Amino acid sequence: MHRRDGSLALYVQNEAPESKKRANWLSALAGACFKLSQKLVDNPS
Repeated sequence: MHRRDGSLALYVQNEAPESKKRANWLSALAGACFKLSQKLVDNPS
């Protein structure tokens, strides 16, 4: 989600057993450097 101040709101789901999965909001400030990595998983659902 892009905010009016130029920052980004990122929705991240951590890697945990199904019953303990939680979603977290992370903020990336405008002009700040950050790196995202993605792990691809075979999800049958």
